[in-house]
Amino acid sequence: MNLQRDDDATESGILRLLKREGPTENVSIAVAILDHIEQAGQMRAILDCAVDDVLDLRASQVSALKEIASSPCTIEELADRLGLIMAAAQPTVDSLVDLGYVVATGSDVYYATEAGLATVDRADAIRYRSADLASGQLTAEQRAELPALLGVGFSSARQLRRA
Repeated sequence: MNLQRDDDATESGILRLLKREGPTENVSIAVAILDHIEQAGQMRAILDCAVDDVLDLRASQVSALKEIASSPCTIEELADRLGLIMAAAQPTVDSLVDLGYVVATGSDVYYATEAGLATVDRADAIRYRSADLASGQLTAEQRAELPALLGVGFSSARQLRRA
């Protein structure tokens, strides 16, 4: 019995390609992109905590409520949209029903209530305000570079309907 590991058989194709080819002239761009993705993930966690502190809702509840508010759905559809298993989606939706943010029809389609829709807007408002406050920590140079770095223009046109 051969216990020696065959690296080619167990490594992903990407790892084999990187080992074989070596870095390109774009490696610094790739590193910067991955760093920004990581920083964005950290900021998302901070914003999720701000919403949790104010609304007393977990990030999973807010995500589920936003999905249901955007388009009524069954538990199966919600689980699919969020990448969850049914056993994880059901208690989340049940908690939103208990809070009065979601109701179910006889066909097991879940809809956001007016209170649920207002809560989605409040969660967005909290996130925007928290991000606004955090952006105050940036230097003038960082604020000037940010739109070009992200490749987008900024607008305050989005309106929160019921916040």
